[in-house]
Amino acid sequence: MILDIKKLNILKVKIFCLIGIILLFFACIFIKLIILIFLEKNPDQVLFSQKNFFSGDKRVNIFDRNHHLIATNGVMFSIFAKPTKIENPVLIATKLSKILLKENFETIYDKLNSQKDFVWIKKDISNTEKEMFLNSGGAFGVYLEESEKRIYPYNNLLSHVLGFVGTDMKGLSFIERYIDENELKEDLTLSIDLRLQIILYQEIERAFLDFNAKSATGIIADPNTGEILALVNKPDFNPNILKTLSPNNLFNTATQGNIEIGSCMKSLTFAIAFDTQTISNKNKYDINRFKIGRHVIQDHKDMGGVRDVSFIFKNSSNIGTTKIAFDVGKENFFDYLEKFGLLKKLDIEILEKSAPTFRKLSDCKDINLATMSYGYGITYSPMHLINAYIPIINGGISHNVTFLKNKSNIGKNILTNETSKKMKELLGLSVLEGTSGKAKISGYSIGGKTGTAYKNFDGKYDSKKKISSFIGMMPLEKPKYLLFVSLNEPKANKNNNFISSSSFTAAPLAKKIFEKIIILDAIDSKEKCDLYKKK
Repeated sequence: MILDIKKLNILKVKIFCLIGIILLFFACIFIKLIILIFLEKNPDQVLFSQKNFFSGDKRVNIFDRNHHLIATNGVMFSIFAKPTKIENPVLIATKLSKILLKENFETIYDKLNSQKDFVWIKKDISNTEKEMFLNSGGAFGVYLEESEKRIYPYNNLLSHVLGFVGTDMKGLSFIERYIDENELKEDLTLSIDLRLQIILYQEIERAFLDFNAKSATGIIADPNTGEILALVNKPDFNPNILKTLSPNNLFNTATQGNIEIGSCMKSLTFAIAFDTQTISNKNKYDINRFKIGRHVIQDHKDMGGVRDVSFIFKNSSNIGTTKIAFDVGKENFFDYLEKFGLLKKLDIEILEKSAPTFRKLSDCKDINLATMSYGYGITYSPMHLINAYIPIINGGISHNVTFLKNKSNIGKNILTNETSKKMKELLGLSVLEGTSGKAKISGYSIGGKTGTAYKNFDGKYDSKKKISSFIGMMPLEKPKYLLFVSLNEPKANKNNNFISSSSFTAAPLAKKIFEKIIILDAIDSKEKCDLYKKK
């Protein structure tokens, strides 16, 4: 009996040992599974990168004013490796080089053989590459990661409006940067009209190439609200491909590019003169060449004689404009420049913007006032000019330019309605009979002003290098569109009758844009201003 009890105890011990061994076996398997699932990366396992959005939210979508999606989020797959875990880098490099397009064996091998803890093999692989990788059975130490990326459906089209994000999904320029700076968490609707953006892009690109210009810029705005409807710069970039970025194509000429605008400035001088009641349409000036100290003021051609205000404006006389500015006076002139927003940075969503450069009132001599009156000796961005022209053509109400649709943008009266009316008449004459004639479209009321400015290098102007610009509006009586175009160093060729001035480059470019807008907007050809009816 005692023997049986001993045998039973031995049996129990054996059973407990067996159970312990079995439990230990399964515990080891469980631990190994935990390691495989949470610590070791299976080749076919999809990993999720850490989100870089504030508060863990996804980056907001961006829409144009008509709710076309122009920036959104998508998924990308990337392959990375842990070289310290790779036993046969030659074999794996051979395998991956057959899967990944444009990645050669040597490059992959060098990464796998680096003995680093982590290396990227290729980011943002194609769907074909992803499927080939998964179907290949993978390789120990090589992993597939899924993460979010920013998608710009229209590639280069809106590059200088939207900007781009970095690999961490943080906005690095333009509207994308604005989103981060303001921690926006709801989808954003811009004032941009994608249809107008396409028109502007096509024509700016064509002119940029036809005239072999160094750069080109175009802006379309609604003068009744200050909303920017389209903006294009050439050269540009594709925000989907970060490696295409360079300081040159990232530079936003429309908001950063300070230039001497040339004769486009004359509209401001005349508006100031009308608003201060310095001149009326009846005033006349002697526009023979004259000197200010040792400086000679002259026109692009001899127009000598006593001429009225309309003649001076439509023929773009520097001499006549200078004499009008002298009658206005420096204090009045600077007072209105401030009202026009030409003495400081613009209050606009894009942070990449410039401050104007100019001689201060206290340092302004007669020659400085003279040159400023016709667009030299003061520099500012094309967007500044758009902002300044808004009250000139909309009845005198200043609106800050904006990229946001329906932004609360309360205007401020800075000019009388009568001043605005007189200026629209002069701008219409410039197109009908003056230097802006090549912007004319039969049957449609268009106003505008050309500007050709020689470029300044080290204090000297080069007559062979110029910036040719045009700013115009349509329809003239109640403008709906305000357009600015500019070509930096357009070359004289058969496309412009071998003349590179704004009358033969920028004005015809504006005409092509207006013609397309007319078709798009179905503007009634009978909608003409009184000036046209008189003709």
